[in-house]
Amino acid sequence: MYTRIGFVTKDGSSASKLTLEERDSSTFQSWKATNKLTPVDVYIPGEKNQCIYYNGKYGVYQETCSKGSSRQQWRLYPDSTIRPKDWLDGCMEIASLSGDWIYVQAGYCSGSPVLHKWVFSHDGAIRNWKSQLVVDASKTYPGYLYAMNYHGGKNQIWTLEFI
Repeated sequence: MYTRIGFVTKDGSSASKLTLEERDSSTFQSWKATNKLTPVDVYIPGEKNQCIYYNGKYGVYQETCSKGSSRQQWRLYPDSTIRPKDWLDGCMEIASLSGDWIYVQAGYCSGSPVLHKWVFSHDGAIRNWKSQLVVDASKTYPGYLYAMNYHGGKNQIWTLEFI
């Protein structure tokens, strides 16, 4: 396996050298086909009118939706991060890539990129890009959000309400 290969692309009279490196999910390696390059603000409601909210520190939980609550407003970025509108340097992330009962929490976006890259799936799940675990509203511990394997239950289905 080649770990580093050089390619050259031409643009008129100038050229730029490109290198191939192992994928690490950093924003420097992200390209996304989209017509909208600016972030969008949303609420993220789930089952029984429960919205994902940020507690002002590192906690990400769910509570009854209350439109106008800044703690329930999230900003979606084209680099696949979900950021609390009250803390734009922070990202919704998973506590680790493996294990049981993995918390969904907030952490600095400058940390490990694989922990805070998300994909909104066609089935309504919010899926971590690397682990493929989804945001799961705990039925055992109401209000808590975990990253779990997808089973398709209503507690793993989320919608986006644009602000």
